[in-house]
Amino acid sequence: MFVHGLGGDAYGTWRYDKTDGAFWPRGLAEEIPGLGVYSLQYAASASRLRGTVMHLQDRSINVFERLILGPGLKTGPIAFACYSLGGLVAKQLLRHAHDKSQSRDEVLQFLDRVTKVVFLATPHMGSGIASLTDRSACPESMVSGLVS
Repeated sequence: MFVHGLGGDAYGTWRYDKTDGAFWPRGLAEEIPGLGVYSLQYAASASRLRGTVMHLQDRSINVFERLILGPGLKTGPIAFACYSLGGLVAKQLLRHAHDKSQSRDEVLQFLDRVTKVVFLATPHMGSGIASLTDRSACPESMVSGLVS
């Protein structure tokens, strides 16, 4: 399961050159007999000005419910390859699944089949851009102490 990041999409994120049509996850499916390859599509705009934005927890629950109900994912091991925001979506999805695993048998079976998670450029500790807003919102007393 390939999970794209912020501003990406299910196909463009996993292409070297967006103009040539090469989609390397498809190459994996062709090279490895019996391998099912899925690329998750969800809205991942950086802001509401650029498109639809859904809170991370809501997005992960939405994605999880689609995965758990999808007929193609009922059996076999599952590995996630996650880029950027996709890693945060997958982590939250797995956290949600863990929380629901005691009340739904299909969720426990899903979790048992997740064998690998690969994170590529996932901001586990937050974005550096987020800390800029923290600095811009510092208290007046701090600012006056810095100005001579």
